[in-house]
Amino acid sequence: MYEAVHAELDELYPGTGSLRERRDAWREVHLVPGDVAVPVLEDLLPLMRARTESVLLDLPVGESVELEPVTDEPWWAFNYYLGNLRSRVVLNVDVPTTGTDLIHLVGHEVFPAITPSTRSRSRC
Repeated sequence: MYEAVHAELDELYPGTGSLRERRDAWREVHLVPGDVAVPVLEDLLPLMRARTESVLLDLPVGESVELEPVTDEPWWAFNYYLGNLRSRVVLNVDVPTTGTDLIHLVGHEVFPAITPSTRSRSRC
């Protein structure tokens, strides 16, 4: 059952060593320095916003996100909903993060906050 998955992973992570070693080597090459992570997120936001609107739904007029780097936290990232369609997303820049991780972060921490339930909360 897992043979096909392992074969696909072998193609995705070429080289020598165990799959774990090859994955870790790939990750190391693709790490984004902490001081660059928030600017990369700022560049990603309009792209992900446009993608969300073209594929999923129109985002409400006036929605906004503030990004803030933090250090020395036990978590990687967190979204604080501020009300009125505004959120503050904080990123722990101590945590090793790849560009792919940052794309995931925008999809997980930013745009799930812009859902029908958030729209309802913003009216409260």
